[in-house]
Amino acid sequence: MSIFIENYMTGLRKNLLQGQQATESPKPLIQEIREWFSRLPEGDRDLTYHMDFFIYRFGQAPARIGPALFELGWTRRRSWTTGKPHSRVWVPPGRN
Repeated sequence: MSIFIENYMTGLRKNLLQGQQATESPKPLIQEIREWFSRLPEGDRDLTYHMDFFIYRFGQAPARIGPALFELGWTRRRSWTTGKPHSRVWVPPGRN
């Protein structure tokens, strides 16, 4: 085996061991969203949010974020603002 492959394999083993030694498991996405929303100021709780915001904020795919938002009571609506592209927004629970 060449020295490059050996070094590569050693690095992979090291990363694998570090990953196995991690004791703190990541929070479930639903819990992360719930905690984020509870920390928002009152004024920000009335805003609508685009999926791009959630992707950036939580670093997850839309296929995981959407069901989590639905489970937390969020609804999806269209924004029909004049002069702007019509886009889908997420509305927090309790806001109609």
